[in-house]
Amino acid sequence: MNPNNLKLKEIMKFNPEEISDDDMVLFVNEFMSSNLIMLCELDYEIEVINEENQYLSFDDFSEFNIIRLEDDEGNEFIPLFTDDDEIFDLEVPGYGIVISMSDLANLLFDNPENNENLEGLILNPFTDYAASIPYSSLLGMFNLIECDDPDCNHEDHN
Repeated sequence: MNPNNLKLKEIMKFNPEEISDDDMVLFVNEFMSSNLIMLCELDYEIEVINEENQYLSFDDFSEFNIIRLEDDEGNEFIPLFTDDDEIFDLEVPGYGIVISMSDLANLLFDNPENNENLEGLILNPFTDYAASIPYSSLLGMFNLIECDDPDCNHEDHN
């Protein structure tokens, strides 16, 4: 399945230093409603069927490992891709899984032990118009809040 993110890709081509507030709102809205390709390694062998619209479902975060990039300081970034064209020329391990950004935000939020070094997401890395989203901004977009209060029972707090 090749997600349709043409509008998001067009907005990403804007010069970040010259982007207007209205265009930033458009970017955030498009990003929040997008389905992007995330690279994963599975903890078990599967038979891959090369057909469109094949879906895998996971019962548990531990069934797969999200492939991450690391900078020189040890900060981790999850690479995401708007479509197959952006990863076609890259030699990357694992599988490309299409995931909605709300599902990704909730998946990361529900598994904080896996995100100690997570700095954020990077869209279309290694391109001229890559965009980064800080992890805290991702959670904020979906009203998910990291909370250090051990007695907190708020459903949107972690």
